[in-house]
Amino acid sequence: MTEQTRFPNRRDALLIAAAAASPMTRSFITAATAAGGTQVNFSAPTGKTLNKSMFGFSCSYWGGQHFTDATFRATAKAYLKPACLIFNPDWDLDGKYAAGDMTVINQLLGNYRSFCQSGVRIVMGCCYKPTLPASTMASRAANYARWLNSNGYSDILDWRVGSMWDSDPRSSIPQVVSYFNAVSDALHAVNPSYRVWAAPQWNPGVYGNASFANKVGSTRCNGIAWMTYDCAAKAPDGSLTDPLDVIYGPKGVSNQDAVTQRNALAGTPLANTPLGVAEWNMGEATIGGGTTIPQNGRYMSGIYAACLTYGLFKSVPNMDFACLQNIVAYGYEGAIGNKQQGGSMAAVCAHGYFLGKAGQSLYGPEYTATNNIADLAILAVKPTSTTFAILLINYDLTNARTINLSISGGVPSGRISRWEIGKSSPSAPNSPTPVTSVQAGLESISIASETIVILTGQLS
Repeated sequence: MTEQTRFPNRRDALLIAAAAASPMTRSFITAATAAGGTQVNFSAPTGKTLNKSMFGFSCSYWGGQHFTDATFRATAKAYLKPACLIFNPDWDLDGKYAAGDMTVINQLLGNYRSFCQSGVRIVMGCCYKPTLPASTMASRAANYARWLNSNGYSDILDWRVGSMWDSDPRSSIPQVVSYFNAVSDALHAVNPSYRVWAAPQWNPGVYGNASFANKVGSTRCNGIAWMTYDCAAKAPDGSLTDPLDVIYGPKGVSNQDAVTQRNALAGTPLANTPLGVAEWNMGEATIGGGTTIPQNGRYMSGIYAACLTYGLFKSVPNMDFACLQNIVAYGYEGAIGNKQQGGSMAAVCAHGYFLGKAGQSLYGPEYTATNNIADLAILAVKPTSTTFAILLINYDLTNARTINLSISGGVPSGRISRWEIGKSSPSAPNSPTPVTSVQAGLESISIASETIVILTGQLS
């Protein structure tokens, strides 16, 4: 299956409104060495919070069988430490439980905590396809939920119902509504605090629309999810046909998937519901074990991961999670065991490195950032009241940037840690590894083309 291009080509210009000048401003600017500069005002919150779950991972049937591999677990613990992990509905775990088949359930659930963050958010998939009566599938999901609660997994509070009912074959809206309502009611009867996610769609807005929302309501449906495979590719080798400036720009920092989904829910009980991307990567030429995109295993996957998660978060309110497909294996898609690195369970792909680092350091209330440098994105957060994290993405294909960063609303103190990955990283282009260093100050931050930098430190 080929995911088609959906959005017009437009460049990302000024992404964030300029902050008002503050009397607390302490400037670090010494000389302008680039066309413009950047500012962060840590006394001007935007009102949005960046969740760790925006940097999650998906565990799909097409690659998640490796949780029993000790090398995979050690690598994931060292570099990924997921804060959010989706067990895709394609595992049919509720069906396996109903059949008394605990093998895969034990393999997955018995191992994920060993490499995830403490308190990892699990989104449990159920009801893969509507192949049985709605009442049967609802009962099956509820029974599986009761087993989870009785066996040490009562902290699993998110459920995703179904996957890709818009194909193979396509379900009607009435069928989707009837199944979802039955399953959601059954799950909420087990635990009213469950967050039950819809809809079983590939593209945003296909089922998550007004017809669906008005019939399920906000009590039954606690969030809408979809899949994002926006970048065009071709078979048989799966190579990208979209140019990188389009991938990083219109399909990255200016990605419109969340806007499309939010617009589809306008005027309904779900108008402001949380949104999530159940799985994403650059794209697929075919699926089901066929061709995946080789560039997903190279340095550009890391740049795209930063651009996409930035674009999704910035585009709409209440963007809750986004999960890379796949955490392990599946051709060129996996964060670990990627075909580009020879399938090694000791090797991490660029998007895996970025998501792992961001999920451990880039979260918390967002603060106003202003930037007028072309092809540069900036995002600033405070994980705690005394710490900061700043994401800088130079997605220009050829030009390096030297950024003079002015900070107000606080003064960075002590060590400023710098983490980066990109086109010029060691072992690039196929297997780039991150570089860590100390940033001497904020008055001159050099970033190579197609490179991500995350700065972290103390703020007084």
